Amino acid sequence: MLKIVRLILTCCLVLKVSSAFAGQRVHVVWPLEAGETHLQVLDQALDYGFNQAVMLETDDILGVKLEDRRREILAEFLAPEVKGLVLSYRELSRKELPEELVLDLEVNVDRERLKSFLKKTGVFFTRTKNWPCDLILKAFNPGERELLSRLRLLTGVVVQADAVTRLVLKRDLQGAWQGEIQYNGQTISQKGMSLEKVWMALWARFFSLPEVQKNFMRKCVLATSGWATTDAIMFFDHVLSGWDKIIETHKIVSVNIDVLAITSKWLVSTVDEARLEQKLSEYLPEQGVVFELKEIY
Repeated sequence: MLKIVRLILTCCLVLKVSSAFAGQRVHVVWPLEAGETHLQVLDQALDYGFNQAVMLETDDILGVKLEDRRREILAEFLAPEVKGLVLSYRELSRKELPEELVLDLEVNVDRERLKSFLKKTGVFFTRTKNWPCDLILKAFNPGERELLSRLRLLTGVVVQADAVTRLVLKRDLQGAWQGEIQYNGQTISQKGMSLEKVWMALWARFFSLPEVQKNFMRKCVLATSGWATTDAIMFFDHVLSGWDKIIETHKIVSVNIDVLAITSKWLVSTVDEARLEQKLSEYLPEQGVVFELKEIY
């Protein structure tokens, strides 16, 4: 019998003075089948809640909601990683009703590890813009096209003849897969018995290339002036850490104190320069600070 699970999901950042715990809140209602006890279904309900919490954290990292089919495929690929991504959890409430188990959970997800996974799959980079690729298939069976279609959708790769990026996929007589990506004079090769593993390994290496990441991120210098104290500068550096949906990296490169003003500069990598400019405009003038955001590349 197919279980129908009702989920009410709310994304919540929990901040407490006495605790650094920050988690995704998930409400799970898990129905009981005939003869089942609440204890017997507890692990299943928890696992389901953990999966939903990881997907909520994914939505928060990406800053956008993926198209439904792509999100479903991503959830399937993430499923084996979920237990390793859950750092901790706590039950906010549990109700053992005659026909169902109701749980309210707060799940603390390893955000950095999840973000790393999203980068390796390409999802982090292609969340709003697909990557064109000239795809050449050799010794390919029609039955494998469905898997290839899923992999392309997950990674955000769209087939385009004569694209700068060229991928050749073929299978040898022993059944092993050989993949080779050519891009701007560079070649990335991967071999293995699994089409899925070869595909994912190839694109993980490809999206780690700095020249590829430049297509999705901009490096800028953020110059500021008018700080009241150096402590205020350090506090703002902490604020920038919280803007991780749009800031990939940030680093203070200088702080100058003179009679006229306290100034500082950051080197910032951002996935959305316009949105960063907007957030800076909303935050810094209220602190009496003027700024200039200048793109390096």
